[in-house]
Amino acid sequence: MLKQLARKQLFDAPQDQCFWVNNGPILQNLRDLERALKSGAISEAQFKYHVSRGKNDFSAWIKDVLHDEQAAKALARVKTLKTAARILSEHLQRFK
Repeated sequence: MLKQLARKQLFDAPQDQCFWVNNGPILQNLRDLERALKSGAISEAQFKYHVSRGKNDFSAWIKDVLHDEQAAKALARVKTLKTAARILSEHLQRFK
């Protein structure tokens, strides 16, 4: 079971389903998102464009494209870039 979950973490989205950050990087997988959040490749303004009171584009993409329900659910509740980076790192740490 853990191997199946680990493979999910390494799953690259198909080219036509990559996540295009508003005026920012193109993300293929959870590790790309983690790096972008931690490195500053996604600014606070870009983060807020995708995460607001009524939506969380990152969570929706993770659920619908990467099929990682657990990560999607964890990120659905976050409201800040810093918290999103921390939660995603903690999620991915379990599979190292």
